[in-house]
Formats: sequence, structure tokens, C-alpha cells
Amino acid sequence: MTSFARLIFVLVVLGFTRVVGAPEAAPATGVRPAPPAAPRWDGPTALEVLEKRGGFTRFLELCRKTGFMPRLTGGGPYTVLAVPDRVFDGLSESQRNAWFNAPHVAQQRANGMVFFLRDAWPVEELFDTELLSLSGHRVKVTVAEGVVKFQDAVVTERDLRVGNGVIHVLDRPLVPPTVPPAADRKKSGP
Repeated sequence: MTSFARLIFVLVVLGFTRVVGAPEAAPATGVRPAPPAAPRWDGPTALEVLEKRGGFTRFLELCRKTGFMPRLTGGGPYTVLAVPDRVFDGLSESQRNAWFNAPHVAQQRANGMVFFLRDAWPVEELFDTELLSLSGHRVKVTVAEGVVKFQDAVVTERDLRVGNGVIHVLDRPLVPPTVPPAADRKKSGP
């Protein structure tokens, strides 16, 4: 068989497996491990975009406080679920304290982790499913009539593409996972 014939054979086989292989559409529910191709875009980092746009100082404060600032400046790709200042400012004082002054380091870290999803998820890749946050917690995603929600938070701005992923702006903060106090975690296991 000549090299050209082998090449044609390989292309035919690859094309055939693509046609009869895994279905194009993912199931309606379940955890989707990664987008088909983790997109990477040239350009500024998530931190640079949020700082330039302004109005995200509380969100950036939360990222600094919980140790997630490096996720905004590199690595990835990540999906960042950013919440503007006007949303945090609209919370009661006790709600803001729960976000920014959680009494346990583990809960503070959980507060930050809920805003970072593994891989870059542009809206066109989303469907009704659950995605994993960096902490491994599941975040429910629903898409209906052009409205995208993460848990109960509606995406108000979508697909801000950055060098290390994508940012979606939410109309409210996500509910972070409840993490037991460190003393309780020691008693219950690792």
C-alpha cells in the first residue's frame, strides 16, 4: 500500500469513527468533565479585565482573602463567576460578614472556591448539567430560553474571554458549600 493510499485509509477510518462514535450532544444532566476543547484565548488575564472594567473590588478582595488571586492571574483555563460590587453592596451586613469574615479558614476558602470552575465554559458550550468547582463541589447549570443560571444566579454578562479562561458576571453570589469548623473535621476524619 502506498503512502497516499494509507493516508486515505486513515482519513476514512477517522471520519467513520467520528460519524458513528460518541454522540455529539451530551446528556441532559450529569457532570460534564471538560468542554470538548478547552479554549485558550490570547489577551489579558481575568484579573486585568476585572480591574480595567471596575466595579469588582469586593469580588477581588474575596479572591485575595481566600487565596484565589493566582487563579485570576494565570494558569487555567478556568471559568470565573464574578459578582459585581453592586450585588455585594446590596447584601445585608450579616450576609456580607458571612462572605468576607467567615470565622474558619476552611469556610473562607470555600467562599472563594465556588466562583472558580474547572476549564473554560463559554455559554455556547453550556447545557443543563452540573460542573465542578475547584473544590470539587458541583455547581448546577440551567439554560432555558437564552437565560443561563449557575445555581440560582443569572448570568448578566457572558463570555468575557481572557487569556486564562472565561468570565461570566452573575446577578448574585453563589451559595458556597458549608464547610465544618476545623475542629469538627479533625474528629470526623481527614
